[in-house]
Parts: sequence; C-alpha cells; structure tokens
Amino acid sequence: YLIRTGDQLQFLDTKTHRELAIATVKQVDFNPRSRIHRVVLDRVVPNFDPASVLVLNLNQMTSSCIIRNNTMRPYMRNAMLVRAQNMTIESNELDGSQGGVMGLNFNYSMEESARLRNIRIAANTIRNFQNSGLHMTKRIRDGQGARDTRNITITNNLFQLGSTKAMRIRGAQNLRVEGNRIEKNGVIVQHPADFVEIVDCERQQLKK
Repeated sequence: YLIRTGDQLQFLDTKTHRELAIATVKQVDFNPRSRIHRVVLDRVVPNFDPASVLVLNLNQMTSSCIIRNNTMRPYMRNAMLVRAQNMTIESNELDGSQGGVMGLNFNYSMEESARLRNIRIAANTIRNFQNSGLHMTKRIRDGQGARDTRNITITNNLFQLGSTKAMRIRGAQNLRVEGNRIEKNGVIVQHPADFVEIVDCERQQLKK
C-alpha cells in the first residue's frame, strides 16, 4: 500500500514489545521502482532501531471483515495468517492433516503486522495441525502501557487434536474463551486445560 500525507504511523519495538510513538506523515516521496517511501514526520520517534521496529499505517487498518463457510487444507505452515482488526472468523473448516503447522496464526510474519482488536472466532472446526490450532502470542503494549491485542472472543469451536495444543494465547486483554470443545484422537478430553496455553492475559473470561 501507499503511505500518504496525513497518515498516522505506529512504531512498534519488537525487542521491548512496546509502542515507541504514533506520528503523522507531513511529507512523503515514493519510488515505485524500488517501492521505498521517504517520509517526514511531525515528531521524532525515540529509540528508533530499524532492525527491530515495525511500522503500521493506522489509516490502512481493517474496518470490517467476515470470513465464513470456507474449507482450508494447507500443505505447509498456516491455514490462515491473520493480520487484521474488526474481524469475524466463523463456520470454517481448517484441516491440517496434509502437513499444516498452525490453523489460525495471528502473529506477524515477514515484517508485517496489524492491530489485533475486536476479533471474534466462532463455530469453526480446527483439526490435525502440527503446532497449534490457534496461535496468538503478540505481546505489544501501546503508548499508555495497555495491551495492543484486545477484545478477543473465542466461542463454540471444535478442536480435533493429535498431540498438539488447541490454543496458545499470550498478552491479550479482554479475552473471552467459552463453549469450545476439544477432542483428542476422536474422544472429548476430560481436562481441556491441558491442551490450552493462556499466559499473561488481563481481564479474561474462561469457561468450558
């Protein structure tokens, strides 16, 4: 995408997991051949290290998205790599039996990221992934110290596992996990907490 004058850019430090600043673009020059932007900002970004900083254009964030009634069978890596806010993912079948590593992966990849806010994951069937059915471990905090990953609802999904985890979640705020079913080798597990890893989350609501 193009960066335009007036866009707000969020600078995130992946080493400290903190927002460094949000700055407004006052001037921009774009080279279409190299796809390089040169921008002038309205403020100095403190502690800016290009090797560890991600830049998000907040004017390019998703305002609304629904992914529904799809079947996904990846041969490697992820069934779905999610980098969006204001999203509903429901009634999909994600099948990793052909070599898929993760079902729903919400972490940034290839130096790209997005705000993970207002995400609803409901009534999906997620089966046979090598690492985890759902992976969400972004720990970024905003400029006020609040968690940047927030308002996540995971309800009424079916996880069919071999030896992996159903969910790995870290660093979320306002997390609701309710009504999900976990099966291992075709049998409903008696202790679902053994297959769910939820760490360092605030204001969470967990129910079977």
